Amino acid sequence: MSINDLDKLLEQTESNENTVKQARNPISQVYITKGALNKAYTYAELVCDVLGDSLECYGFLITPKESKDRVARDVYLAPNQIVSGADVTIEGEDVIRAGREIDASGYKVLGWWHSHANFNTFHSGTDDKNMITVLNELAPTNYITVRKKTPILGEGLKVRRRKNNLVISGKDSKKRIIIGMPEGILRPEGTLDSKILSDIQNLQLSTPARIGFAYSVVVNAIRGEPYCELATKEFCHSCYEGEEKSREANLRVVEGDLILNEKDMREEIEEKVSKFSPVFKVGKNFGKNRRGKKSKKTFFSGWPWESGPLFVD
Repeated sequence: MSINDLDKLLEQTESNENTVKQARNPISQVYITKGALNKAYTYAELVCDVLGDSLECYGFLITPKESKDRVARDVYLAPNQIVSGADVTIEGEDVIRAGREIDASGYKVLGWWHSHANFNTFHSGTDDKNMITVLNELAPTNYITVRKKTPILGEGLKVRRRKNNLVISGKDSKKRIIIGMPEGILRPEGTLDSKILSDIQNLQLSTPARIGFAYSVVVNAIRGEPYCELATKEFCHSCYEGEEKSREANLRVVEGDLILNEKDMREEIEEKVSKFSPVFKVGKNFGKNRRGKKSKKTFFSGWPWESGPLFVD
């Protein structure tokens, strides 16, 4: 499939807005260009090389604002990262701050990417939380619109006369349909034909619903197979927001190259990424030890997996 064919397949009009026919999975795959995926892998390799250790890093999947499809055409390395070999944590404020910088450069965010350093690619529990954080920040503006069909009346129809009209309502619905009574619509016993009732019961209302989405692409410094997830959140006309869902998704890599300057990328890493270092502090006297002597204790602070300081005699 050529990139032009893909554009036709994915093309949607913003704000009139990305309207597509209802489908079981209207957003089912993650799309990225070869150049953008290669750039993410290169960042993963260079972070380990520049900082001299097996370290993770993260950033965002972006595309020009004018793009009318859902293809990530570039990757952005997030600033102010303090990285370790264990995990990456993203706060909502980080997404907003980076989003402003990305917006100012003429791009928009489709999701996030991160490296697992020299380990396999997958989603950890922390990654799952990050995925929902990114989704909630992106979903209000990063979405497609689908036409969702719902029954107008539902089950258990009630039929009654009102002058020359029939008033039909559903058992569990406040909606009702009023129709005139053409000749022969009622049976002699005053009931509606079963087929007419069935047709009315099957009437559906087509309403727009927005589905916000965010991509996740996990790479590593050893060029292993990427892992992808797709998160979605529905906003419909009758509800503020729906359930947040994230699931593994196929990655569609399409044509599209980027020219990389390794020297510039190394300088960018030095500016944006620093290696996490635990802080060692010696506390004051904390009382007597088991031998009755006063003792000083060293406590370690700053470990990302700690809930508090660890005290050691």
